[in-house]
Amino acid sequence: MIRQPENGRGKAPPKTEEELKEFKEFRPTSFAIDHRTSVILLFIIIAITGFVTYNRIPKESFPELEIPMIAVSTVYPGVSPADMETLVTRPIEEELNTIGDIKELTSTSVEGYSSVVAEFESTVDLNE
Repeated sequence: MIRQPENGRGKAPPKTEEELKEFKEFRPTSFAIDHRTSVILLFIIIAITGFVTYNRIPKESFPELEIPMIAVSTVYPGVSPADMETLVTRPIEEELNTIGDIKELTSTSVEGYSSVVAEFESTVDLNE
């Protein structure tokens, strides 16, 4: 007995025209194959409409973005990093912590230089 390979459905592959008619046909694919010119024309119309719509969207070259962040930099020449942290960075941090809506507060102290960066929530008015 000769076994025929299966087609994934547990049946042998179709041999005759009648067996071929059993398989379902995907109508959009058949339509696209039968009407090539219509499909190409539809694609061109959709592409042109997309380009025209994209070009009509208002665009701004340099949008104005407000980043709610304040940086305080202090220079104190000849002071060690430990003294810079104690004498300058910590008092500035304590004063900035009294302001509400601070999202993140970071600081850096090196020899003769201190930097404190305060990042606020997006709803804060920085002018205040």
